[in-house]
Amino acid sequence: MIRVIDRTNRHQFMRSLEQQFRLRHEIFVKERGWKEFDRDGIYEKDQYDDDHASYLISIDEKQNVIGSSRIYPTARPHMLSEQFAALVEGAVPQRADLLEFTRLAICKRMRGSGVYNELFLGLQEFCLERGFSGATTLVRSFRIPVVEAAGMEVAPLGRSCEIDGEMCTAILIKASAESVMRMRKIAGISGTVMESNLAPVRKSPEEIPIRFDVASGSAQPGQARQVSGPADATFAMHRRGGDRARCGIGR
Repeated sequence: MIRVIDRTNRHQFMRSLEQQFRLRHEIFVKERGWKEFDRDGIYEKDQYDDDHASYLISIDEKQNVIGSSRIYPTARPHMLSEQFAALVEGAVPQRADLLEFTRLAICKRMRGSGVYNELFLGLQEFCLERGFSGATTLVRSFRIPVVEAAGMEVAPLGRSCEIDGEMCTAILIKASAESVMRMRKIAGISGTVMESNLAPVRKSPEEIPIRFDVASGSAQPGQARQVSGPADATFAMHRRGGDRARCGIGR
């Protein structure tokens, strides 16, 4: 089950929020060695864990966090635009209808389980419910066929580049009702993965490109915007003017 936490409801889910920062510390600091993002020896955070961030958190039947990811508005300065722009051919996509997806993490005991699919389905459902066309992210290049095999539609945003000894690619994950239905079939998931249906945050109908019934998996009348042209812990590092930043998606 996916729980959505943002600045409007974090006071209700402080335990879940704390657990996901602890999970990220286990993966990105202890396993991957990202010491610069260590906070108090127990949390992993960076500059994008601010009031504009939202979190898709996978919880088990005991309300414990077993996986998490972060989404961030690309209309603001974000990781791809500020630290990894060199991986994009042309301008980095920055639009009100586009998110950035980072910090995908799954606890050790749940790796190889359906949590991976659940988190990506959560991303799709979140986008469709709230009128987003998709999300950009950075992946190790060899993971792209794995992402596609899970049912997602992706488009590279530039050429693959070697970062920290690994080939990495910036990609766009497109959100669509067709992707949701395809991903559910592949994962053997029926119905929504969300803890509860989300109310669209946009008010005017023209700002909502598609209305989607996540429970039934059916698209409602509405024109979706067309956009042109991420699990195992993945990271990349980029230096610019002495600044250091890393992007992690996966496990």
